[in-house]
Amino acid sequence: MKTLWNKITRKAMPLLIMMALPFFSFGYPETGNNQEEKKETIAERDDAPVIVSFPFFQDFEDPDTFGDWIIIDGAGDGFVWQVDDNDNFDLQLPMEGNFANIDSDAAGSGNDVWSILQAPVIDLANFDDDLIAISFDHHYRHLGSSEANVLVSPDGETWETIVSYNSDQGSSAGFSGPFEVTPVSEMLIIDGYADEDFLYLRFEYNDNGSWAWYWLIDNVSVDVAPDMETARVQIIHNSADALVDQVDIFVNGGLFLEEVGFRQATPFLDVPAGVDLDLVVTPAGAGIENGVGPVTVQFDPDETYVVVAAGNVSAEGYDPSEPFGLFAFPAGQEEAGEPGNTDVLVFHGSTDAPTVSVWETAFVNGEIIGDFAFGDFAGYLELATQDYILEIRDASGETT
Repeated sequence: MKTLWNKITRKAMPLLIMMALPFFSFGYPETGNNQEEKKETIAERDDAPVIVSFPFFQDFEDPDTFGDWIIIDGAGDGFVWQVDDNDNFDLQLPMEGNFANIDSDAAGSGNDVWSILQAPVIDLANFDDDLIAISFDHHYRHLGSSEANVLVSPDGETWETIVSYNSDQGSSAGFSGPFEVTPVSEMLIIDGYADEDFLYLRFEYNDNGSWAWYWLIDNVSVDVAPDMETARVQIIHNSADALVDQVDIFVNGGLFLEEVGFRQATPFLDVPAGVDLDLVVTPAGAGIENGVGPVTVQFDPDETYVVVAAGNVSAEGYDPSEPFGLFAFPAGQEEAGEPGNTDVLVFHGSTDAPTVSVWETAFVNGEIIGDFAFGDFAGYLELATQDYILEIRDASGETT
């Protein structure tokens, strides 16, 4: 299964991060090859989960339906998900009434809080589209090493984390309740499922042994994904800082690209348009908590962009030093404007070079770009396809 971009209606969009959780797999046997055989196999399990139809919605108001959810105590300390109208939280709409909640703060210091809230198994027999939208309203208050994950599986055994939160989602304030909570509404888009499949869904909270805060969830929906406006984006890694020789790129808390090398460029990719995207760049494998950012960008629908990552991450060792940033060019091209031409987009990304000028000495025999400073784009040069000789000179054009 491939996980796609995710949409948050508050103007942010997390993406996926992969994480296997074999400790929590139920060890379910292989299901059959058709829908009825799969249902029979699920029903025969000793811990058989309830099967529900697609589309699915749960607002936790009816005990007869939210009682079908499975709660797993990962730490074994008895601090697990609850479903109630917990008066320790004063909720703003769209959350109201009963909601699912897990509270490391209430558990107190010295206790491990690690629990999974698992939805009933969703039978996708009524699903006849390409993309599934998993939507919910929530507030995750982050502290220390705590984390909150959303996972999916086709069989209840092999789980994929489609988003991992390591920062606040929504807001609440104060150090004692009742807490006034402003939730956010989120939509996670996945593909790779068909009408002969089942979908398993989990919400996992782990304070990793720290005394942390809480995660509150309401109005869980699984339905056909709506149409999304997109833009085309290419990302280029141009930071020469040795600390980020290879980088991972996170978008709104989820891993989007990994192990992107210096001077590597992605293909042009379809990304959501018209929403804020919070980008964090980290040394490969270091985790989002060790990243630079977030840097917030927003792309216009149906436009094409080139985004260059450039600048210094290290606090010392580079002189002069330019702060790391993401530089976006809003008129990207995927092909030359004229047949037979090669259009070249020029960007000044050298942190230890001053303001420069660019000269061509074989055909133009003169300056083609002037007053060119770090972080500047010079736009596209529309060039006939042939060999050129370029010289980088100082701003005056006198020194090569």
